[in-house]
Amino acid sequence: MEIIEIKELWKGKGLTWLVLALGLFPTFVGTVSWGRHNASHVLALGLGMELFALLVLAYSRARVYRLTDRGIEAQSGILGRSVKSIPFSKIRCVNVSQSLRGRWQGYGWVVATTASESGRGNSYDTIRMMGVANPQQIKEEIEKRMGGR
Repeated sequence: MEIIEIKELWKGKGLTWLVLALGLFPTFVGTVSWGRHNASHVLALGLGMELFALLVLAYSRARVYRLTDRGIEAQSGILGRSVKSIPFSKIRCVNVSQSLRGRWQGYGWVVATTASESGRGNSYDTIRMMGVANPQQIKEEIEKRMGGR
């Protein structure tokens, strides 16, 4: 089976680009008027807005999910990288959740959950695929790879 890579479909990117663009104005004004009263505050505001927008954009690209022939992998991290995987044989439940806006725009959450294995009661593991396009199709693909369970 082929490996399917799924990326978050983050709907706030337009607003983030707007904050980034708006942050350029106070940065420019603070730089041009350096030495005048409150110029450092204006410069700090602009740089802060730009840094915030860049961090949000980096975070939105920091998660990648893969459906492999053996299971689901979730990679996350901006500077560091962590990988979590669940084999299809351990998955007991796959759920889809969509907000009203998500239903209109075709994105949502897919949550794959395992059963308790530790004998300690309610211990389980999950992978949450947040803000992914076509969540129902992803759920169906996972169930198909699980063997139709």
